[in-house]
Amino acid sequence: MPAACELSDGSNKTACAIDADCNQGRYCGPAKMCLPGVEALALGFTHSCALRQGGVVQCWGDNTFGEAGDAPPQVLLPLALGQRLSPILDTPATAMEAGQGFNCALLVTGKIACWGDNTYGNLGQGPGAASPGTADLATGYTAVQVSVGQTSSCAVLAGGAVKCWGDNRYAQLGVGDKVNRGDQPNQMGDNLPFITLGSGHTARAVAVGDAHVCALLDDFQVACWGDNFHGQLGLEDNVTRGDGLNPLGPTTEVASLGSLGHAVALSAAGDRTCALLDSGQIKCWGNNTWGELGLGVSDDAWGILPGEMGDNLPTVDLGTGRTALAVATGEQHTCAILDDHSLKCWGRNDDGELGLDDAVSRGTKPEDMGDNLPTVDLGTGRTAIAVAAGAVHTCAVLDNHETKCWGMNYDGELGLDNLGEDRGDGVMGPLAVPAKEMGDNLPFVDLGP
Repeated sequence: MPAACELSDGSNKTACAIDADCNQGRYCGPAKMCLPGVEALALGFTHSCALRQGGVVQCWGDNTFGEAGDAPPQVLLPLALGQRLSPILDTPATAMEAGQGFNCALLVTGKIACWGDNTYGNLGQGPGAASPGTADLATGYTAVQVSVGQTSSCAVLAGGAVKCWGDNRYAQLGVGDKVNRGDQPNQMGDNLPFITLGSGHTARAVAVGDAHVCALLDDFQVACWGDNFHGQLGLEDNVTRGDGLNPLGPTTEVASLGSLGHAVALSAAGDRTCALLDSGQIKCWGNNTWGELGLGVSDDAWGILPGEMGDNLPTVDLGTGRTALAVATGEQHTCAILDDHSLKCWGRNDDGELGLDDAVSRGTKPEDMGDNLPTVDLGTGRTAIAVAAGAVHTCAVLDNHETKCWGMNYDGELGLDNLGEDRGDGVMGPLAVPAKEMGDNLPFVDLGP
């Protein structure tokens, strides 16, 4: 039975007729009862997770490694109306992140719980890790933020120190070598090195891509390390940082973002990085094969050649007078919540992940962006308060605290029926019949009570 919800008339009941009958953060569910709303989302490659009011975490989609947090079947999704997806954690969470086949959550206790694939030690517990289990980062540690990439993880600890663990093939752990941490005994806890962020610097937040990491420093500069093949470190070259040849140190390099403002938030995925500036503008650098940087240019990468960063790095054209409140990077597409709480996405769109009822990629031509880039139709009167991008799918938390997902649905990552049927690509069924799948035609994900 769901917890009682105070209605707008001051009574304490579970019944509701519309979302407005439920207090903030709850919505009126299919059974006309006020249910805990979704506060945040995290998308992996082929699975999705929601953080609901009260700190409950639920996941669905591909469950090969237990990333959906339940026993087999391999694909876990809420097919039946109101089917309850089991809460994954015993302790409430305040934030969470999803990787290729695993997840990590920041708990109210300041600890980090991770579950799913542990091939590279990315659960932070050493070999034989419990799933879910608590990452072993240091004696008595308290974490304030966690971020995960494809197969590695990083945390900002209280005070601003950073530790990373898991896959280190591209020096993304930033500890001066390419040795994985967490897949062998005695590598975690106090044996896990802190990352040197430069003389006297601490971190406000970290963002982990496929094989690189960027930190938002205490002075709002951005320092990145790891794989740099596409210029995703923003240092105007393609040289890896954080390994034995180019270790991080007191003079750790920072990415120049120019004079329009400083970064207040970072998002990284694939081989690129995006920064939200305090001016509400977005700058992205790294791989641009599909226009995922939103620059309106066909260059395969940006930030790899001298003279491409700083004021020479264009901001993403979001439309006349528009600024951004948040940015989310998927493997090859990017989304932003605008100042009016509308949503725009750009980059690769083979499976409808941009939510525009077609399969046309956007971002490699000037005419793709700005006022020409449509907003995502979320339904009549609906706006976005949070967005997350996966490998080939996207999900948003709407203003009524319910969730909609679109893009690839091969593993049930959209949380909808018709397994294997993509949504948002403008066609329906095996015969690819033209169809409008977005807006009011796109169902909410039914997470149950």
